[in-house]
Parts: sequence; C-alpha cells; structure tokens
Amino acid sequence: MTMEWTAVRPALLCAAALINFVFVFGTGADFVRFVSFRAIYHNITGGAPLCRDAVPWSIALRDSEVLRALGVDLALLALFSVQHSLLAWAPVKKACQSALGVLNRAMYCSTTALALQVLMRWWQPVTSAPCLWSVRSAPWDIWFPLICFVVHFLCWATICSILLIFDYPELLGLKQCYVKVKKATHM
Repeated sequence: MTMEWTAVRPALLCAAALINFVFVFGTGADFVRFVSFRAIYHNITGGAPLCRDAVPWSIALRDSEVLRALGVDLALLALFSVQHSLLAWAPVKKACQSALGVLNRAMYCSTTALALQVLMRWWQPVTSAPCLWSVRSAPWDIWFPLICFVVHFLCWATICSILLIFDYPELLGLKQCYVKVKKATHM
C-alpha cells in the first residue's frame, strides 16, 4: 500500500498544481475583462446609462438600491482583502505550510483567485447614482476620455511588462511541486 501511494502521490501533486495554474491564469484573464472590457462592451452595445447625473449624491445615498449595491461591493472588497491578508500573515502561512507542504503556494493562489472570482461574479454596479465624474463641455468631452484611455493603456502596459519578469511556475506553486517530485524520484 505504501509503495502504491508513493507512486501516485507525485502525479496527484502535479495534477493539483497544474489545475491551480490554469485556474489562476483563467481568473487573471477574467479580471482583465472585468476591469477593462466591461465599459467598452457597454459603450459598443449602447446599453442603459451607467449612472444618472440628474440625481444628486445627497438623494442617491438615501436610495436603498444604491446603498445595497455599495454594501455588497464593500463586502466583496473586504472578503478579498481579508482572505489575501490572512493567508499572507506569518502564523497562518506557517500553519498552511506545515499542513500542505509544497501545495501551500498553490492553495494561496487558488483561494485568492476564488475570492476574485466571487468578487467579479457578485459585483453590483451602482447605476442609480450620479457619475463620479462627468465631462460634457468642449474640449474636455473629447480630451478627458482620451487621457483616461492613454493612462489605462499605459497602466496595463506597465503591468504586462512587469509580468514578463515573473517566474510563473514558482509564483503559482507549480515549480515547488516539480522540485519535490523530482527529488522523490531520484531517491
């Protein structure tokens, strides 16, 4: 029985790490879509307005629909922050390392991706309130969206260039499993 387990364990470790790798990358792609393409898709399809400028904030903050959406969004942000911070806290990290071994990093990335998926799935746009900013007078009605697009593009370009230097297999826990399996098979 012990011999069978030692033969199967490396395959299970690798499978778990690979599944995590795919899940985290898929979540990253979903996050880019959520942050960047949601507004673009809305503008292309000509959906309902994303906000109502006719309503002042003093009235909008008394609307139960606005308060519910803000409450849900704040709770989702708190969930993501607490999960992300709690698992990075030294005592929890040490306990997870002792319980999970080489899968600790994969578990951290998976739970972070899961929290992000929950945030994206149940995010509530606040459409019954005024826009945070609105530019409707020339020349800013053209320049402001252009400036926002350029800043948005530069931010994503910076993030993508930084991502090129990462060692993804190590960051997501795949490399740790590979090293563990390699050491186990050479003994």
